Amino acid sequence: MSNKVLITVLSPTYNKSKTIGRTFNSLLSQTCYDFEWLIVNDGSTDNSIEIANSFQTNLFPIRIINKKNEGLNRTFNRGVKEANGCYILRLDPDDCLTNDAIELVSKYINKTRNDEYICGVAFLTKFDTGEIIGTHPFDDVFRTNFFDYRYVYRAKGDRCEIVKKSILERYQMPEIEGEKFCRESYMWNCMAQEYDAIYVPKAIYIREYSASSISSNSVRVYSNNPVGMMLCNSNNVNLLIKKKPLRNYFMFILRSGINYFRFGLYSKRKLMEIFKGLPLLVSVICFLPGFFFYMIDHLSPSITNRIVRLNVKRRK
Repeated sequence: MSNKVLITVLSPTYNKSKTIGRTFNSLLSQTCYDFEWLIVNDGSTDNSIEIANSFQTNLFPIRIINKKNEGLNRTFNRGVKEANGCYILRLDPDDCLTNDAIELVSKYINKTRNDEYICGVAFLTKFDTGEIIGTHPFDDVFRTNFFDYRYVYRAKGDRCEIVKKSILERYQMPEIEGEKFCRESYMWNCMAQEYDAIYVPKAIYIREYSASSISSNSVRVYSNNPVGMMLCNSNNVNLLIKKKPLRNYFMFILRSGINYFRFGLYSKRKLMEIFKGLPLLVSVICFLPGFFFYMIDHLSPSITNRIVRLNVKRRK
């Protein structure tokens, strides 16, 4: 008997004992059960795994994989490799889905799955108050790629992406030696050079930004993973240059270039090596502002943390 299902709901898990039950309950409440739930435990030190092992249902299969702590990127990639679903929906175990989420995902997948240039579908996210997170530029279903969605159409905030397993296996999250995190935007940007996605203006994913989340602690996370930040920001700069004359593209390049140096200076790489990661003109323009923010991070982390928290609230 085949274990294949349409969708793998993939939950990379680290110390989520207080919230994973809420995630489970949202899956129990689905109107369609053509999915499996794959929990990949990234070496949790609380009782997350004991709680996960207690979950029982005949509505959908639950699989649990235990591994040593390696960070989100390697945990997500392991989940993609082990998934039985044709498509993968990442559901963090402090978030949940609306009751009709899997039904809606299945509906739009079935409309587009035979188009070899579409990698998947993307839906909006919201808070449990119903407030949509970020801004979405389309009132109707729209086809574009992940990069243009952000930089051409100026969308903001998080989305819920459901992508073919075969494509996620080709475009994995970066795994950098000595680091545990790299922004997934690098993966989406690379995928966007070859594939489109279908954007559906409906929220199916309910997010909770906790004090321990990456969004709430981004400065610390990014400075602890500087090579990954260099990779993401240099990728942004190079793709933006190709998009010229994209409206306001210089400001996007400036922001990515500054962050490239701001966090790249935390790495153990020599300055000349860091400079080579960007076009020379961009490096010349962005180095001093990047160095300024790097020093601010060192002298007064509380200032940058307050700025980041303010930006997260605006994004929400």
